Amino acid sequence: MATTTEAEQQNAQIYQQREKAQDSIREPMNRIRALIAHHFGHSDLKMLFWDLSSDRPENDEYLINTVCEILGKMAKEEKYSAVNEMIQIVQQEKSARKMETEMLIDKIFKTACQRGDISPNMCLEGLALTADFTLKTKLDGEKFRYIKENLRRIDYKGVRSLFSRIVKSFSKLPMVLSAAQRKSMLPIEELMLYIMDRKSNLIPSLFVVTELQKDATKVFMFPRLASAATYFENSYRPVAELTQITGRSFLFPLPGHPMFSVSATAWKINGNDNHIALRAVLPYRIELSEPQSYTIYAIRKQPRGNKDYLMQCLRPQTSRTDLTAIIAYLVLETLAEVETLPPDAEIPRYQWENICSIFITEFFNQQISIPKFLTILTEAIRKSGYRKGRDELIWLLLQLVGILPTYKTWIDEIKTWIDEFRELHEACYGAVKENILASSDHPSKMGFTPPQHETLLEQMTYIKRHGESDALKDDAMLAVCANASRGEKEPGPYQNVHRELQQKVDTVNQQQSHPETLFALSYGRLAVNKLEPCTIEFLDSLTIRAKSLMFTEYVRMLTSGVPDRLPSPALLETIAMLCQIIDFERAPSYFYIKILPQLLSTAFQTPQVQQSQPPMDPQTARDLTNICCELLSYRLNQMPITCQIRYNLTITCLTVLRNAPMTQIPPMTNALYFAVEHLMLRTMWWIPWPEAIIYCSNLMKQRGHIWKVFCASKSYTTPATGDKVPPVSPEVVRMFAVNWFRMLKICGIASTSGEVHPEVVEHLLIAYPMPKSQILSFHPLINEINTSIDLQRFDDYNKDLHNLNSAVNQDCMTIRGLDLDTIVQYFRNKHNPQTTSPPQATLLCVAFTALHTNEPVNRLPSFYMILSEMSTIELVNCSNALADYLIYQLQEAPDERKQDYLTNTVRALESMIWNYHFITLDRLLLSLAVHPPTDEASKWGIYIICHLLSRSQFQERVRYYTHNMPPSHQPCGADYAQKLAEFHKRFPELTYVEMLQSAQATFQGMSMQIPEVIPEHHFPIYYGSVIDRILPTADFIVSRTIELNRQLADEVFASLLNYLAPLYKFHPYPITFVYNTLFCLHEIVPPPRAKDLVTAIFRETIHLLEHEPHQPFTASFTQSNHQNAPLQAIVLELAQRFADATEFVLRPPDFVAKDWRFAELSPGVHALSLACIELMASPHLPDKWIQAMISVLCTMKLKRPHQILNALSLILNSLPPIYGQRLANEVLALFDDGHLEDLSPQQVGFSYFEEDCLFIKCTRATAVVALSHAYWFQSNLVTFLKMLSLLEKELFENGRVGKMYERELILMLRLLVPTLQRCHAHCPKECLNTISFIYRLVGEVSANVKAQFEYEDTICDLFYHFKYLYVGDFVKTEAGFEETFTKMHPAMREKLKYIVKTTNEDEENIDEKDTLSASMGRGLVPKISVDVTNQQGGSSGLGSM
Repeated sequence: MATTTEAEQQNAQIYQQREKAQDSIREPMNRIRALIAHHFGHSDLKMLFWDLSSDRPENDEYLINTVCEILGKMAKEEKYSAVNEMIQIVQQEKSARKMETEMLIDKIFKTACQRGDISPNMCLEGLALTADFTLKTKLDGEKFRYIKENLRRIDYKGVRSLFSRIVKSFSKLPMVLSAAQRKSMLPIEELMLYIMDRKSNLIPSLFVVTELQKDATKVFMFPRLASAATYFENSYRPVAELTQITGRSFLFPLPGHPMFSVSATAWKINGNDNHIALRAVLPYRIELSEPQSYTIYAIRKQPRGNKDYLMQCLRPQTSRTDLTAIIAYLVLETLAEVETLPPDAEIPRYQWENICSIFITEFFNQQISIPKFLTILTEAIRKSGYRKGRDELIWLLLQLVGILPTYKTWIDEIKTWIDEFRELHEACYGAVKENILASSDHPSKMGFTPPQHETLLEQMTYIKRHGESDALKDDAMLAVCANASRGEKEPGPYQNVHRELQQKVDTVNQQQSHPETLFALSYGRLAVNKLEPCTIEFLDSLTIRAKSLMFTEYVRMLTSGVPDRLPSPALLETIAMLCQIIDFERAPSYFYIKILPQLLSTAFQTPQVQQSQPPMDPQTARDLTNICCELLSYRLNQMPITCQIRYNLTITCLTVLRNAPMTQIPPMTNALYFAVEHLMLRTMWWIPWPEAIIYCSNLMKQRGHIWKVFCASKSYTTPATGDKVPPVSPEVVRMFAVNWFRMLKICGIASTSGEVHPEVVEHLLIAYPMPKSQILSFHPLINEINTSIDLQRFDDYNKDLHNLNSAVNQDCMTIRGLDLDTIVQYFRNKHNPQTTSPPQATLLCVAFTALHTNEPVNRLPSFYMILSEMSTIELVNCSNALADYLIYQLQEAPDERKQDYLTNTVRALESMIWNYHFITLDRLLLSLAVHPPTDEASKWGIYIICHLLSRSQFQERVRYYTHNMPPSHQPCGADYAQKLAEFHKRFPELTYVEMLQSAQATFQGMSMQIPEVIPEHHFPIYYGSVIDRILPTADFIVSRTIELNRQLADEVFASLLNYLAPLYKFHPYPITFVYNTLFCLHEIVPPPRAKDLVTAIFRETIHLLEHEPHQPFTASFTQSNHQNAPLQAIVLELAQRFADATEFVLRPPDFVAKDWRFAELSPGVHALSLACIELMASPHLPDKWIQAMISVLCTMKLKRPHQILNALSLILNSLPPIYGQRLANEVLALFDDGHLEDLSPQQVGFSYFEEDCLFIKCTRATAVVALSHAYWFQSNLVTFLKMLSLLEKELFENGRVGKMYERELILMLRLLVPTLQRCHAHCPKECLNTISFIYRLVGEVSANVKAQFEYEDTICDLFYHFKYLYVGDFVKTEAGFEETFTKMHPAMREKLKYIVKTTNEDEENIDEKDTLSASMGRGLVPKISVDVTNQQGGSSGLGSM
């Protein structure tokens, strides 16, 4: 309470002080007002006969002197209020003595100024504001001449304030002026012209343009003022050209592009009105002030476009973005294209499915207005008469039926639109009516009932009759009834629809134990005997509501958990297809967010959140968990999910595995653990580019705990008491780290950005040492951090290898002659302090030694018994120890015996994997490829892998699998489950328990027993096999082989490609893998190997050798590796292919996927990735490709130059940084090759790119500038800053600046100035550095020229632009302008004097003017801001970016 009392007392004291200050001001002001009122206190009759020509000195002089004395005794703030008060006295005067009052106040202002009682700023501005611009009283021309004569007495900011107020006062003028009024305005016109005259140099021209762009319409009523204003706007045209990105409004980003996340914020589009959010706009480029609907259209049109992509390009806002008009345009555009098809041609469904998906998604996001949408379509179709695409459009509208919150409003709109198609009116409107009548919200309750029709009733009766019968076997009729049904299970018109949908994937109302109702999955697990899933045609014929109901019901059937019968393969495949074709993100999210976490918690017996369903049997939960992991790993892994869902999935898996009770292991928990771990591996290894950085940064954020868990790698092998063991194996974490470090490089993340925390990176590198050759493929920051880490860790690894070898030899010697029980007891109690490996880690090494030396296998039962008792962590440690042991033995083998030892090693490993099932192939490959921390160890690991994959047993499995199983991006047919079961029957992977029983039978003196499959020891397998499980590791193996290019023989890479390439038929991201590999290893991989990699992978995935229209690459690359065609023609073809893939109307080109819902990438990203792969695998150097791109822009006639420019910029941004550096070299080459000598400054800096391309007169300088602008605008700021550093070094340190003149200066300004706004928004310090660089450049060129510039006014205007939009007062300190100022021509220094003028008088005037403006802002006259940066959008006055 005491504190409150003290605060109240302080507030009271402050209030009293303010009251006293106001009283001190109010008292003299009341006195001045009283004096003026008494001065005019005469009768009106006397006033009518007063001689206004007389000065009445006896009265006026006394009043003027009195007021001046009062003003002279006032403080500064009091003077401001007094001047403002006197201005208001004149403005508020409504009587006949207003003119006399104005004259008197003007005399007071003049006298007070002469006596020094008020400043010239106050005087002149007060004189201007007392004039009556309504012209109801006569204007005093003399005072405006007085103002003109005394303008030099005030500073430039005072002149700007005066000019601004006069311009605003022009709005009070009448619309029609008489001759007398026109003549009375001449002094004001002369004053305005004097201020606007550049030669007078009263204020920077920037202020004139800024004020004229406000409400200055009536200024143009006066011809001379209109001419001067037009001159100023024309004089600013060069500034406008220098400050804008070439083709800014015609460029668009590409969702899914690697640089999309880091460049999306540069677009800065206001979602409310779709305008560009610019700090200043000039009126010359009309497209910059228009809505940027084309950009939003291009972004949203792309299939597989995440809704977050568009949000990243919009500025934060409170209201939702209205996409109604854009989606309506998409529909009308497609309708128009359909009209051009031949009469009998089939209408492609590609774009219609995309439009339907966009339409439903934005409807749920509340970004589309249905009434507005239908109104636009109605008006457009009534005028155009489109008819061919009517069925598709009506189907689009019918998707809304049943999901709209209200029906009465929108059914009228739908009926109105359907009236345009008279022949379809009855059927379509009837379908709408039938669906609405079937809903619980009957429209008749709202007083609205659709009209009846006889034909319509007959059709409805026919549908109901078939819905009530048992004859719903035809998919077409079932789809019709399913769309009409609302999911009723109780008796009703459509109750049989629900039953029939169930019977398509399950045996409803049949004996569950009947053999015909069950199907034997892999390893004998029994499931419902329904193998044929719903066809894609049937699912596409369902509405969004029908598909949602069907998906919900099928998921319920999947998770019902019936112990004696597993779900059918048809059910799983139908759910997978529904997830991929569903029109909203809810379906896949349901699995990731709700189902999988609950199943994981039950399966691993961990505490879980509140369940909405009754508890499930743990074994059933484990079966369903494995099923969901398979479904997400092998069928839904390529689905576009949000970054948040991916992050939540990872956290859920980590949390469950971390909290699982590993001391008491439930049956088959290890197999389930590896299934969950493999799901995490695929989730973290294959991430779309735009989401990769966000996902990895969130997972490894500095304040989080996940990175600390990941970095606890030593506790995985040697856990101390109380240590928390990492929930996943170190190899999975290492692959995640490798992928993260590569994504940082691909996406061009700055080292200082928030996505990279050096502390986290350093801990990761310490916990998981990376080979030197691998570090080179990462972001440069990783290499810098790695060099600061102690290399002693690699010596420790070599010591561990030696200790491991000693431990294995000791174990082999110890167990010789021991019985089985003693061997088991030995390994249970074994502890070796000499090695960091856990006690039982040598078990697989001992087993390998036995097989390698052909020892008797009578100890096998003991090995299997120990392995069956191991936890997951112990099994992983055994696998890693085996890899280390193999590498050490191969390293230490004599050179002359290495080949023989390698052959024997691979033979023993083949037996361990395929015959004795000690270890699975995917686990061994993961350990051999990922575990070694040194290049030397990795080299021998790759050798072992290469020879192991060449063995017949692996090749036999590959041949069978590739011949019988469908590719990854195709739905699985009815025979998929049968072929998969047959594969596992031929090539089983047995458990340790199964092998233990076989080994025990053999040990008891019986003949060698073939292991028997025990179904209860296997999870149900619907998808995947060992071939699918090794795909992530195969990516790692191929990239490591390229990284070890100098240490491995050429035949190793060729052999590995030969063995692994067939597997990429089942790879969910083959294009992404090839692109990532070539991008990160561009400096390492030789062109022949790059071409071999591309050919091998794409031969299996996209069938490279098919006929030409379907080839993924250009014919020049496929046939001659770019040797027989001009590079310009190749570049133009690549750009055109990309443009065709992004701007298609009905369907994309033939080289992309036929159905975007099952594709790896969207059409635009697909074409972009293929173009980049082709360029990176080409034998031509980056210099040649950059020169070819420039030649395309300046030598070829382009109908749509901005389209090609955008394509080239996106392609260039997707290539390694070396290509961007070569573009910077082309900028420098313009100064060296003499190209600019024949060009004028006008041609260099102020020509129009699109016009020059149209008339094929585009210069190389214009092409370089245009390509550079587009390239930098679509990339991150790091790219531009590196280029700026290169230019600064080459120009100043290497002496090029000494040869630069005005022409070269204009080129550099045209190149650099448009980037300032983005730099200022995201990195103000770099913006200041760029401006400092420009200042230095101008100073040096001025010293070279030693004469006035032709574009001197433009450069001066540009400098004022820098000061008031970016630099501010730093221009005189940190920006380095003063040094530049001294090198300029005297005339130029005179024009720029207001930048460096810092006298005390000037500062005083600035304070006076600002305070007067603030004071007057509280009165009748609005406040005018001095800083143009405070202006909004189009109301301010400078060129755009």
